[in-house]
Amino acid sequence: GFVDADGSVSPSDFDKLVRALKKVDCAIASRYIEGSRILIQQPWMRRIASRVFNPFVRAMFGLQFRDTQCGAKVMKKEALERVIPKMISRGYEFDVELLWRIKKCGYNIKEVSITWKHERGGFSLKYAPQMFFNLLRVFVSHYVTSLL
Repeated sequence: GFVDADGSVSPSDFDKLVRALKKVDCAIASRYIEGSRILIQQPWMRRIASRVFNPFVRAMFGLQFRDTQCGAKVMKKEALERVIPKMISRGYEFDVELLWRIKKCGYNIKEVSITWKHERGGFSLKYAPQMFFNLLRVFVSHYVTSLL
């Protein structure tokens, strides 16, 4: 698994994700489910972008998660080893492709509530167009190869 190094997710919440692996194949931190707390909000533009991005991901990839971009995820070794060789993402879209491929392989994924605080730095909205383009590339490459 992994966690962003900016400290927005606490070590105790990461431990909560690891414990969730007793019942599921993959556990992801979520800022937007019941039980989550946000101590320091993101800037308003980032919040709006997130609210637009999540429905886009649900529509394009069929992922029903509320928060694909929270930077803390853990998964069982078997699931990771099965999907990593298929990955083509190298940017911020990596999280979406990872979850999509794990789900496509039949593994179960659970969102886990966390306490989160915004830390300066990290993703900038200037990367959003590239992220969108890269997600389209993942989507198209999958469907083109599945037609061959």
